[in-house]
Amino acid sequence: MSTRWSIGPVDGVFSKDTVTVGNIDVAFQLFAEVRNVSKIIDELVATLKAEQIADDDKNDYCEVEFDKAEDKKKSLLQGESDLEAPSVGTMEIVFNTSS
Repeated sequence: MSTRWSIGPVDGVFSKDTVTVGNIDVAFQLFAEVRNVSKIIDELVATLKAEQIADDDKNDYCEVEFDKAEDKKKSLLQGESDLEAPSVGTMEIVFNTSS
């Protein structure tokens, strides 16, 4: 038996056996015994490791960018509060002009 699985070719043999489901026996049930699964699993593990490294790199980049954005936000909010809060000199002028 040779066929293509979702992630690559596999080979093995077809077998028949009696399968019991509950109280029902299914005689001569055909199924495939795949033999080179370990090679496919090794390839899949290698692919997943490479994808994880790429994801980690993207995560590191995103964390740096989030930190930059947070710092900029704090800076802008501080600048905004500086504009809203009157300085001591301004308050004196306001008091002097109202008397």
